[in-house]
Amino acid sequence: NLSDYEKQTLNKLTYFINKTFKRFDNDFNIVKRKMFNHKDSKDARELMMSFQKRKKLLNNCVNKCQAVLKILKEEQFNKCIIYNEFIDFANNLSAYLMINGLENFVYHSNIKKKELILEQFKNSNSKILICVKALDEGLNIPDLDLGIITSSSSQERQTIQRVGRVLRYQKDKKAKIYNIYVSGSKEELWLRKRTAGL
Repeated sequence: NLSDYEKQTLNKLTYFINKTFKRFDNDFNIVKRKMFNHKDSKDARELMMSFQKRKKLLNNCVNKCQAVLKILKEEQFNKCIIYNEFIDFANNLSAYLMINGLENFVYHSNIKKKELILEQFKNSNSKILICVKALDEGLNIPDLDLGIITSSSSQERQTIQRVGRVLRYQKDKKAKIYNIYVSGSKEELWLRKRTAGL
C-alpha cells in the first residue's frame, strides 16, 4: 500500500494525466509528435514527465522495503536476487536491509568493479544481491533460489529473463519468485500484462 503522502501525490499526477491525455486522444504517438510542435510542446512534455513520475512513485513505494524484509525473514534460501527499476530505490533498500541486519550487495550502472561485486556475491556468505536492470541478461548463479521483483516495466520479455535467472536448472532445486506491486494501481495492471503469457 502507498503511504498517505504517496497517495496524495499519485492522485494529483493521475488527475493531471487523465485530464491532459484526453487532449491528445489518449495516444502516446500523438504526445510524442506534439513534443516537437512548438504550440503543444509544453503540455506534451509535462504529460510525459508525469507518466515517468507516476511510474517512479509506484516503483519506489516505501512500503516495498518492508515487504521485501518480511519475505527475506520468512523464506529459507541459498541466494536471492532483488530486481528494481531505479538506482535510488536499490540504494535505499540496501541501506534498509543493512539496518535490519541483512548484509547485501548492490549492482547497478553507477557501481564500479561490477565483476568483483558478482564474484563476491557468488562466493561469500552474504546471500542477497540487489540490482537495477543491468542483470536481466547473462547472469549465471545456479544456486539462486529466490527472486523478488519490486518494480518492473510491462514487458513480458524482461520478466522472462528475470525469472530465467532464478529458475536455472540445478538438481533438487526449488525456487520461488515474488512480485511486489502497489495494489489497485497501474503497477498491478503492468504486472498482469507482463505475466499474462507465463
